[in-house]
Amino acid sequence: MRITRLRLEQHASVSVDAKEPALLIEWPSGEDRWVEAGKSLTLENHDARDVHVIRIDFLTKPRN
Repeated sequence: MRITRLRLEQHASVSVDAKEPALLIEWPSGEDRWVEAGKSLTLENHDARDVHVIRIDFLTKPRN
């Protein structure tokens, strides 16, 4: 796994490109989004305050 923290300033947006599957968790709300491998997602902050997102990339396939 690789864990990264993103910060979106007020009224900003960022594109998240996932080479591996990724889980995005907005902090402090706890809202989560799944991004499939090879897909992308645009995060937008429409709030007047900064939004923090924890990104967890799953670098290996799950074991059975």
